This record gives sequence, structure tokens and C-alpha cells, in this order.
Amino acid sequence: MTTALLLIITLISCLAAIARPWIGVIAYYTLALLSPDGFWPWIFNNSRISLYVAIATILGLTFSILKKEINFSNIKNKQTTALILLALVVNTSHFLSPYYGVYVGQIIPPGEALVIFNKLLIFYFISILLIDDNKKLMYLVGVLIVTAIIYTIWSNNIYFSGNLWATSDNGRLKGVGRYLDENVFSVLFVSAIPFIYFYTSILKNKFLKYSVLLMVPLAWHSLFLIGSRGALIALLVTTLVIAFRSHSKIFGSVVLFGLLVAVVNYGGTIYERSTKTVNTAQTDSEEPLNPRIITWTAGLEMIKDRPGKSWPWLKMGGIING
Repeated sequence: MTTALLLIITLISCLAAIARPWIGVIAYYTLALLSPDGFWPWIFNNSRISLYVAIATILGLTFSILKKEINFSNIKNKQTTALILLALVVNTSHFLSPYYGVYVGQIIPPGEALVIFNKLLIFYFISILLIDDNKKLMYLVGVLIVTAIIYTIWSNNIYFSGNLWATSDNGRLKGVGRYLDENVFSVLFVSAIPFIYFYTSILKNKFLKYSVLLMVPLAWHSLFLIGSRGALIALLVTTLVIAFRSHSKIFGSVVLFGLLVAVVNYGGTIYERSTKTVNTAQTDSEEPLNPRIITWTAGLEMIKDRPGKSWPWLKMGGIING
């Protein structure tokens, strides 16, 4: 029954994407951000719904281009130019690398990572062409806000129901689907919190306004449960921006002060991770304070000595096994 319902919804979404391709963009990002296959894997069962929606959206875009309904001037901006340059650099460095095709045990092989990167860029350009007014943009932002609220409620429910142990990795909360990596999961909250905060400024209903605003400190708590140190820094920066750009400076200052109090009282997981990392580095000379430092050092050596000369150095440094 649920599988049949999913097929019907998918069919309707694809037909809507062909007729109104901007709806396909909303549907695609809903699947990408919400990751419903993580909540209901037995229903989705590795289905390629995102692919079908993407194909339908591209067909709809093609028809719109043929009917001259697309304004290509939307992609003429500095952000798009920067992304095109980034795509050229990333793809060129990948295919011209002397280590092209070498797989050294990464979680995602470089080739697969590049495919994902290029897919994201392609759909970015599709989105820029199709999300061409504020109403459509609000729908897209709404997807991010609703997704973050769902995961905020989900993560806090896990914590307050005492089931954190079942979904945690060394005390750090893990998400579902594409959010199994804690750092990826934390990006969702860091990205959505400013949108949630400023969205409340346009809400007229006070009950709805404060209900949505309540999600901000709960999302902070979700981040503390995830325990990402980089996300905490990003959260502090974005909250500073919120405080300075808030319509009410007093309220913005209260939000900033509230975050600082929350970090002091509930940021124990992040503090414990940082302390453990420092203690490990002090007691074990072979364990680096941050493994990224080795990676950056290797990159600098490659730039200085050229990749061909850096290969033995990398092997001795333990970056590449074997």
C-alpha cells in the first residue's frame, strides 16, 4: 500500500515538474534535504525517485526554453561565475592529477565525490533558471526550514525520551539517511537557523511566531548533541550576524546572550571532544592534534616539490598506506 502511494506521489511530482519545472526543483530539494529514505527505508527501498524528478525537471526546463519562457540573465552574477571557476578547477585537478584513479581508502572514492559535486552544480544552475521570483524562492526556503524543524523535533525527542544511546556514535547524535555523518548533519542546523529566525519576523500570528522561534534554541540543543566543533564556531558567527541584523537590537542581543548561556550549560559534548583531542596529542606523540594538519602539510609539500617528488614523502608520513 505504502509503495503504491509512493509511486503515485512520484508520478504526480514528475508530471508537475514537466508542466511547471520549478515544482520539480522544490520536489528535488525536498528529497535531498529531508532524506525520507532514511526515515522509511522499507518504503523507498533504494528507489531512484530523485533521479526521476531530476529528469522530469530537466524535460520541463527544456520545454520552457523552447517556449522562450526562461530568462538566462538570472545566471549572470558573481556567485555563478565563481562556481563555474570552482567547477573548472576541481574537474581539471581531478582528471590531470598524476594520481588519477588511485583509491587509498577514502569513505567516498574521488571519482564518486566528483560526480556528486558536478550533479549539485548542474542542479544549482537549473534552480537559478527556474526559481526566478520571490514566491518560488519562499517555497524553496520553506523546504529548508521545515526540514530543519522536523530534525530538530526528532533529535530532541530522542534525547528527552532517553534513546540517545541508540542513535549516537561515542556520545554524538547521528542523523538518518545522508545525515549519518555528524558534520553533515550539523550543517543542516547551522544553515537553517538564520532562516528560521528571520522567517518569524514576517509571521503575524503570535502563536505560530513564537512556536517557530522556539525551534531556534531547540536547534542549538540539537547541535550540542551532534558535538561538531566546526558547527559551533559557525553557529556563533551566524548568531552574531543575527544579533547585528535583527530588527530589534535588544532582542538580537538576547538571542546572542542566550546562545552563550546555552553553550556554557549544554555544550559538554563539544568540550569533552576538544579536551580529549588535546590530551591525546599530549600523551601520544604519534597522534596529531588534528589530522587535517598533516593533510595541509602534504598539500604544501606537493606544491613546493611537485606531486612526483611528494609521493615517497606521503608514504613515509602515513597519508597513503602501502
